[in-house]
Amino acid sequence: MSEWKLTAVSLSAVIPKTPLGVNVCSGTALAFKVGGAIYYYGMAKLWSAGKKTGTQILASVETNWLPIESSEKRIKIIPNMDNQLARLEIDGLVPAYGNIDIKFTLYDSYNSPIITIERVNEPAKGILLASFSITDRLKLMRKN
Repeated sequence: MSEWKLTAVSLSAVIPKTPLGVNVCSGTALAFKVGGAIYYYGMAKLWSAGKKTGTQILASVETNWLPIESSEKRIKIIPNMDNQLARLEIDGLVPAYGNIDIKFTLYDSYNSPIITIERVNEPAKGILLASFSITDRLKLMRKN
């Protein structure tokens, strides 16, 4: 069985009743356990504006290890995600402990989805006032 966990942090502002916002900084760390190895990936964005730029105000949220389907495709792709475009979306309300919905999508060189991992109502800890999203290239930070 494969597992994954995430930690996400963001400082942003969204103009109420519009899809527009300003992101000061957003980052996330993703860890994947596949075949006995753990792969740590990260994404970060500084100073961006436009649609879906991060979260409303402040977010800092973390999950425990979550099981994911160990398909052959995922086992081959996860160790090789360095420098690939990905999007992480988190929705929910976490005042200290709560539940969140998570969607992680990895894209190929033509910006078409390769894999999507989607989870709903997962326990998390931290602070999340509205929603969080980040789209960037994954960086392999470490492999154990």
